[in-house]
Amino acid sequence: MSAIPTIVSVSGSTSRRLVLLLMAATSAGYVCRVAITVVAPNMMRDFGLTQVQMGTVFSAFLVGYTFFQVPSGGLADRVSARRIFVVLCAGWAVLTGLTALVAEHGFGLAMVIPQLWIIRALFGVIAAPTYPTSGRTIAITVPPRLQARVNSLVLASVGVGSAVTPLLLAPITNHYGWRAALWVAASLSAVAGVLWFGFC
Repeated sequence: MSAIPTIVSVSGSTSRRLVLLLMAATSAGYVCRVAITVVAPNMMRDFGLTQVQMGTVFSAFLVGYTFFQVPSGGLADRVSARRIFVVLCAGWAVLTGLTALVAEHGFGLAMVIPQLWIIRALFGVIAAPTYPTSGRTIAITVPPRLQARVNSLVLASVGVGSAVTPLLLAPITNHYGWRAALWVAASLSAVAGVLWFGFC
C-alpha cells in the first residue's frame, strides 16, 4: 500500500507562484519538445532526409521518454521540484540548442541522423520527469480540494505550448531559418529555468 503524501504548509502567494512556475516550465518544455515538428520540413530539405528517416528521429524521443518514466517517478519522490525543474529547463534549452547546431556549416553532415537520434532520445529522458514531478509537487503543496483544478491548469499549459509553437516558430523559420527558430525555443526554456532557480 503506497504512502499518502504529506501536505507541506505553504503560503497562498507561494502556492500561486509555484503553480505559475509549473505552468511556465510545462509550456516552455512543450515548445522545445514539439519545435522540431515545426522546423522538420526545412531540416529535411537541407539534409535531404526522407519522411521515414525523420520519423525515426521523432520515435527516438519516445524511446527515451518511455523508458525513463518509472525512474523519473522515483526521482520526483526524492528530489525537490526546484532542483528537478532547473535541470529540466536547462536540459531542454541545451538539447534544443544542440539540435540547432547539427551539421552547421556542413560539419558532421554524414552523421546527421545518429546525432538527431541521440539528441531526441536524451530529450525524452529529460522530459520524462515533468509530469511526475508536477503531480508530486501539487500533491504535497496544494490542498486536496484544489488539486484537480491545479493539475488541470498545468495540463492546459501543455495545450498552450502546443498551440503557441507553430504560431511563434513558423514565421521565424520562414524569415530567419529553422536554426534561429530552435534558438528561440531554447531561450524560452532557459528563461523558465532562471525563474525556477530564483524560486525559494
